[in-house]
Amino acid sequence: MLVQNGIQVEDVGGDVQVVPISALKGINLDLLTEAIVLQAELMELKGDPRGLVEGVVIESRTDPHRG
Repeated sequence: MLVQNGIQVEDVGGDVQVVPISALKGINLDLLTEAIVLQAELMELKGDPRGLVEGVVIESRTDPHRG
């Protein structure tokens, strides 16, 4: 699905990180935080810590029984 939209993940030689998480179960949230910090350092990103925050979910699914 991602490749069809021109997104290459690191596992197949691209530059987009993938971190599978579950916020409900608390799985891999620490890995996600580390990946975001590392990417920000590599890209030399800076921001106002009091400013608005925006994020993008590239791929997800919903379960009609769980919300």
